[in-house]
Amino acid sequence: MNDKSDSSYSQRLAPGDSESPTWSSEDDLSRNRAYDSRGEQQSSLRFAALQSYGLAFLSVAIAVGSALLLESPHFRDAAVPLLLFAVAITSWYSRTGPGVVAVVLSTISFYWYVVEPVRTPYIYPSQIIYFVEFVAFASLISWFATIRRHAEGVLQEQANLLNLTHDSIFVIDMNGEIKYWNRGAEERYGWTADQVQGKNVDDLLKTVLPAPVEKIKAEVARTGQWKGEILHTRKDGSKVVVASRWSLQRDKHGAPLAIMETNNDITERKQAEEALRRSEGYLAEAERLTRTGSWVDDGTVRPVYWSEEHYRIFGLDPRQGLPTRDQPLERIHPDDRDKVLQAFERVIHQKTDSEAEYRIVLPDGTLKYAHSIGHPVLNANGDLVEIVGTTVDITERKRTEQALRRSEAYLTEAQRLTHTGSWAGAGSLQALYWSEEHYRIFGLDPQQGLPTRVQPLERVHPEDLDKLLQAFSRIIDQRVDSEVEYRIVLPDGAVKWIHAIGHPVLSTNEELVEVIGTTVDITGRKRAEEERARLHRLENDLAHINRVSIMGELTASIAHEVNQPLSGVVSNGSACLRWLAGETPNIGEARETARRIVRDGKRAAEIIGRIRALTKRTATPREKLDLNEAILEILPLVGDEAKKKSVIIRTCFGNHVFPVLGDRVQLQQVVLNLVMNGIEAMNTVTERARELVITIRNTDPDQVEVTVEDSGTGLDPDASGRIFEAFFTTKPAGMGMGLSICRSILQAHNGRLWATANHGVGTTLHFTLPKEQEEANAEPARV
Repeated sequence: MNDKSDSSYSQRLAPGDSESPTWSSEDDLSRNRAYDSRGEQQSSLRFAALQSYGLAFLSVAIAVGSALLLESPHFRDAAVPLLLFAVAITSWYSRTGPGVVAVVLSTISFYWYVVEPVRTPYIYPSQIIYFVEFVAFASLISWFATIRRHAEGVLQEQANLLNLTHDSIFVIDMNGEIKYWNRGAEERYGWTADQVQGKNVDDLLKTVLPAPVEKIKAEVARTGQWKGEILHTRKDGSKVVVASRWSLQRDKHGAPLAIMETNNDITERKQAEEALRRSEGYLAEAERLTRTGSWVDDGTVRPVYWSEEHYRIFGLDPRQGLPTRDQPLERIHPDDRDKVLQAFERVIHQKTDSEAEYRIVLPDGTLKYAHSIGHPVLNANGDLVEIVGTTVDITERKRTEQALRRSEAYLTEAQRLTHTGSWAGAGSLQALYWSEEHYRIFGLDPQQGLPTRVQPLERVHPEDLDKLLQAFSRIIDQRVDSEVEYRIVLPDGAVKWIHAIGHPVLSTNEELVEVIGTTVDITGRKRAEEERARLHRLENDLAHINRVSIMGELTASIAHEVNQPLSGVVSNGSACLRWLAGETPNIGEARETARRIVRDGKRAAEIIGRIRALTKRTATPREKLDLNEAILEILPLVGDEAKKKSVIIRTCFGNHVFPVLGDRVQLQQVVLNLVMNGIEAMNTVTERARELVITIRNTDPDQVEVTVEDSGTGLDPDASGRIFEAFFTTKPAGMGMGLSICRSILQAHNGRLWATANHGVGTTLHFTLPKEQEEANAEPARV
């Protein structure tokens, strides 16, 4: 026990002592209370002593009185057990003194009232043995009672001592039934000693042992003790972890009798240990995730502590223990060792933080980059105690930086090749960042730093400045992307066309942070679009010339076509007059003849209209077309030419051909070109029939295909790849624009044109057009 008696605190030091105790008012009050308590205890002890001696006299008196009452009914021998009982009662419940008094009083009473002759100071010789036996037996009873009381007192004192400890102590038999339960156990588990007597301890406390109970009891039986950590459940259901010590009690024959368990509550310690383990685990995980190792050095580059991550960074095994002084240095790149040692020297001599970036070479050749920081730990005198620090594996960062530099180089090269500059600016047009290509576009020098707000604006063409500022204002005010095309004029007078896009960068509060964007030098593209427009006009002129040329070639056929309906008009007019000039005008026949005149006149007008449309320069809007009908309309225009060249034209038109969206005149021009080419291709054929087959059919999933197949001499293999080139022709008097213009027309209609050689003789020209998709009015197709 660590408690001291009050007397130890009541001692006074001698006058010569260097120290003297001082007492506060609270100390005086406590001491007075202790004195009062001691006085009350002494008074209580004196009263208990009086009660014990009184019990001796009272018990013997009652025994004598009872014996005298029983003497008259001749129960003379009743006095012996009564007197012995009085001795036993007194000795059992009192101390040794009252027990001796009870023996003496009982002996006197036995001598006076029982030994013959009674009530006289004499004794018969025959009664001496009887008297001695009584005295011996009474003394023996008193001695046994005293010994038993003393043993119980010792046990009680031991129990009281066990109740003073904060540990929970209980005794169980070999079956686990509780035989003793101290006050510490009551306080820890919540059950009183009376509540737990006879109950199984494991059932009561829901004991969780680190090993099977049979194994633990076997160890206790073998060694007499066991130590371990146990989980118990309190009365309120809460858990408690205890450090348990088991001691085996044996009987006089050495057989296991009981087990005393002493349990110390280590719940808080276990929680602290668990928290520490979690903290260390979190730290280790954090170091692993951040690739940061921690270390401690004794100030001589000799390791004192290394974290697991620090071992991993250096490729060393923590199971081998702390490395030597030279092991880490051996793995530092030779070119970096001096730099690392110099950093250590700064920490040691200057006693300031120091850092170094260096390379580590592992045995397998792997190269790592590391960044270390050392911090000196000083004592109260300012002397260096140790160095603590961190080492970060920055290999990935280094690789990322290298990749970023490569990416920036690629981006710079890509911007140079595509003439695209990137920039960032504040909402006030003040430049925050310009790429190299952006400097080049504006003809400014990046070595002079970022330009002022005014410098770029001074190079914008005066006619485009307002347009540029308005586009920038849209970004600032409306927080939306904006783009603009404008011109810049360089100091040498060169003009560049620029296409710029700006994008607002907003904060989480929708506030404008900055504006980023791109600037593309589109001067070359602009020049190409001028050029394209000129070529487009030239192509239109050539297409018009081609159509007029075709009309010239078809003049005879056209004249024949127009002449037929005109001849019909003349003959029908004459007939009509005859029917009307008779004595009885035949009105019915005249009316029918007039109808035929009207029909032939309309037919002639339609022929003239188609010819005029084919020779017009302007394009007509696209419309929904039935290719069967559109192609049938132009076949009469080539009828006479086909007859003159002995060419038979056959058609193979599919049913339910998809409608297409297009310019009727342009698509008819394409078919007209292909038919005329086919007729001309058969000029020299004499040994076989000259046939031209026009086929129209649907192709999956949504295409219409038109083919024009001739039986001519076929394609020249050397010329087959060039027949659609502009100005390439195989005709002596050809311009080489017909098929080129046809391809341009079909491409403008999202179609395509190609040629194939037939398996026998001749050539087939194919073109496809997409199925009409019920779109709104489309833009006119221009060629």
